[in-house]
Parts: sequence; structure tokens; C-alpha cells
Amino acid sequence: MVVVLVAVALVLAMLVIEVIDDNVHKSARMSRTALFTSQGEVVVDDMLEILDQGRHEYVASDDFLSLDAATQDVVLSELYRSDAGPADPALPAVEIPLVLKQAANLQRLFDEMLDKAQGELAADSSEITLRIGSETASAAGAVDAYLKQPTVANFRVLRASLLTLRTEVAGAIPGLAALSEDRFDKLSQATDLMRIALPVGLFLLGANGFLVVLIMGRRLQAALLAAESEKEALALRNSQLAALYNAFSEITNTLSLRYVVSAAVREALRLIRADIAVLRLVRGNELVVAGNLTSEGLEIPDMAPVPLDEGLAGRTARRGRTQRVGQGAQELLGPSADPEKHVESGIICPLIVGARIVGTLSCWSETPDAFSAEDERILEMMASQVATAVVAADSAEASERRAHHDPLTGLANRLQLTEDIEGPLGRLAAEDGRRAAVVMLDIDRFKSFNDDYGHRVGDVALQLMATVLSHALRSTDRVYRYGGEEFVLVFEDADRELAMTLAERVRTAVEATPLTGDALEPVGPLTVSMGVALLPDHASDFATLIEMADAAMYRAKEAGRNRTVLWAPAEPGHRAA
Repeated sequence: MVVVLVAVALVLAMLVIEVIDDNVHKSARMSRTALFTSQGEVVVDDMLEILDQGRHEYVASDDFLSLDAATQDVVLSELYRSDAGPADPALPAVEIPLVLKQAANLQRLFDEMLDKAQGELAADSSEITLRIGSETASAAGAVDAYLKQPTVANFRVLRASLLTLRTEVAGAIPGLAALSEDRFDKLSQATDLMRIALPVGLFLLGANGFLVVLIMGRRLQAALLAAESEKEALALRNSQLAALYNAFSEITNTLSLRYVVSAAVREALRLIRADIAVLRLVRGNELVVAGNLTSEGLEIPDMAPVPLDEGLAGRTARRGRTQRVGQGAQELLGPSADPEKHVESGIICPLIVGARIVGTLSCWSETPDAFSAEDERILEMMASQVATAVVAADSAEASERRAHHDPLTGLANRLQLTEDIEGPLGRLAAEDGRRAAVVMLDIDRFKSFNDDYGHRVGDVALQLMATVLSHALRSTDRVYRYGGEEFVLVFEDADRELAMTLAERVRTAVEATPLTGDALEPVGPLTVSMGVALLPDHASDFATLIEMADAAMYRAKEAGRNRTVLWAPAEPGHRAA
């Protein structure tokens, strides 16, 4: 009977210990898979940032600017598509190769992600990881295709594939977190079972002597303590994973720099339970405060810039290494910008993209030794994502401006006009009772001007023309460089009399503007011919109004140039609208 009791007790104990060990390993593996997936999202974002940088450099390159306006529009449309469908049939056979360093970084980032995917995702066969693996394989094919043949179409397909992979990875994180939470629940059940098994085993073993009880009791107790410790570690890891996922979602789901900064300081406060969070960006030789927040939800005003290599933030930015301060942080920082805030400890992380430091993210506490090494690691992970989001937002805003503004004059271009016609101008035309005027402006004899004085002087004249137009218009008016020496003006809430008055003010301002040549000798003056069409008097949509204004402008040229003509139905011998 004693032998049977001992055997039953041993089998019961071994089974429970095996269940706990199995759940510990599965929980840890699932947590690592979820954490790798979060890091994979950062890698994909870095790759997208490389592609976007290459796209921005191509849009500003001589190869792109040498294309005619229609071809530029087709290439821009293809570059800014986000799907992987067939290319536009009108797309010319142009290439957008990355520079050697960019291509090497792209290949390196993707190879690193593939190595980790083979090691981590292969260990888990859930539906989520299988989907991520499939999208990773698709992205690998797109990378190889683009690096072998860097056409605009392959560039767009690669970027679309990476966007899809990022979406899949971002969507997978909640599911992986849920699976990890499920493993955590099973581990909790196993530990609960251990609590029951322990007294039962002790009772059974009690009949077999003090030595057996002591040996098995210690082993069971050690297993229970290990399970409880792992349970607490998993709970903390799951909490941090959820917090990081929320932070990543907040920061990466926008290309607004203002929103990225706001979300970063808010989530950093919550992530490591800090009292103050500050995000600084490198601007020249200084770190300028882009955003800050206190635990009370308030901003600290008038935080001064920090020179690079000075103070905690400056040294962090210069050296690219995280610093953690346990005590006396305020004395190292200098006088506080907020007299009511006196910090004692903090963490300052550099914001690094590739080999470039773009700023710092710091968190401060009024309590000494408030932050642990784990807090430092978590904030560094967040800082890497913040850095990528900051650069992406900066690049997107710059790219948006380059794509929609003429590089010579800085004015909105024809692409911007097309989008405005579909957007705000289209809504204006749809409103009952709203009036507006469209003006087509052309510089008189500009080809001869270029031939006489040279294209460099001509470019200066176009830049001066843009300045004159911007100053002559009201704040509610719009001006676009339509192409060559043609400009389109839009006067909102202008009837016939006001439209003609505004157009004449522009014309006389151009005529009165002095110009000089290479030797500062007087040249010109330039004059302009202008055609005016009215909404809703002449048409109810801006595309038609532009055609009418163009026809009226040609009548102004036929009538002797340097004048403004209001559109009217075509007469025999005149250009039709």
C-alpha cells in the first residue's frame, strides 16, 4: 500500500511539473514571437523610409525634372500609388535606382528580418505567423525584382508589398498578444493545479516518512515558486507588449509630425510611469523642443534649446548612447523651466535612424531611482520607432510639398491645381450663391526674353514673377504655376467688378517691377496678358472656367498684349473657348 501511495504521489507531482514546464516554455516562446513581430514592424518602417527617401530624391533629381509635364504627372501618379496592381500603360520606361548605400541598407534590413523570421516565426505554426511568413516571402520577391530592375513600376510594387507586410504585422500584434495572454491563463491554471496537488502530494507522502516528504516538498515548492515567478514576468511582459503596441499604433498611423510628437510624449509617460516626457529634434547645432508633457497633462512652456554635446540631452545626441540617471538629475540639467517640477532621476534615449541621430526622447521622475534597466530597454525600443516615425513624417511633409509645388518658383503646381479642383475648389463650385473668378496669365514674349537675356535671367524673372503675384493677391486667393510662363489665379468670392479690379492690380504690379540682367543692367520690363472667367456666370466647374480663361487670355494677346480680357462667347476669327 505504501509503495502504491508513493508511486501515485510521484506520478501526480511529475505530471503537474511537466504541465507547468510546458506552459512556461510555450508562454515564453509566444511572448518572444509577439515581441519579434513588434520589432519587425520597426524594420519594415525603416525599409519604407529608405524607399521614400529614394522617391523624394528622384522627384528632385535632374532626370525627373527633365521630363515633360505630362510625363511627370504619370510618373508621380505611379510613385504615389499604394497598390500592387498593373502599371499605368502610359508609364514611360524610366528607372528610379537607389544610391548604393540606400540599396545596401534596404537589402541588409530585409535579410536581417528574414533571418529572424526563419528563427522565430518557424517555431510557431499559428495562422497569424503563417500569414506573416507568406507576406514576408512576397516582399522578398518584390525586393529581388526591384534590385535587379529598378523601374518605377517595380519600385511601386515593392513599396506596396512592404505596406501590406506592415499592415499584416501591425494587425497580427493584437492576435499574438491575445495568444500570449491565453498561454498566460493556462500557466495560471497549471499553478492553481499545483496548489491543489501540493497538499495532496504532501498528504500521500506523509505516510512514507520525513525524508520523502522533505525531498518532494522542496521540489514541488521550487516548481511552484518558479511558476509564480514566470507568471509575474509574463504578466509584466504582456503589459509592456500591449503598451508598446498601443504606442507604435499611435505613432506610426500618421504622417503628421505634430501628431507623432504629441503621441510619443504621451505614450512614453504612460509606458514607464514618468512625471515628465520631452522630445527634442536636431535643428542645426541644437536640440529644439518639439513637444513635452507632464503627468498632469500639461505642457511646460519656454523650454530652451540645448546645444549639441552640452548637457545630458546634448551628449546623448552627440554620442548616440542612452543615459540613465538615478539621482540628482536636476543639478545636471540646470534650473527647471517649471519651478514646481524638480526631477531626481531620468532616462535620455537618442532617436536614431540608420546612422543618423535626429533627436532625443527623455523621461524624468521626481523620485530617485525611479527607472530600472527594463524601463531603459523598453524606452529604447519605443525611441527607435519614434525616430522612424519622425523621419517619415518629416520626409512625407517635404515630399508632399515637392510633389505639389513648382521647384523653381515655390508656387503650387498643376498637380496641386488638379487636386484642388477635385477638393476645395470643387466644393466651392457646388455651394449655392458662391462666386469666384479664374484668371489665366501668360508672360508676353517670354521666349524672346529668354533668347535675349538667357535662361538664367529668365528663371530669375519667373521667381520674381511668383513673388509679385503672391504679394498682389489677397490672403484668400490662390496662385498656381500652370506650366512654362503660364500661371492660374483663383479669386474667391469675387464678382465681375472685383475680379477685373484684382486682375488689373496684378497686371500693373508686374509691369511696374524692375528686372536686371547678369551684370545688374536693367532688362524688360515684363508684361502679362490675362483672361478672366467667372463662377457661376460663365460655367459651374473650374475645369471649364480654366479653358474659358485661357481663351480670353489669347484674345488679350490678339488685342495687343499687356491687358486683361473677360471671357465672352467666341466670335468668327477668334480662338474658341
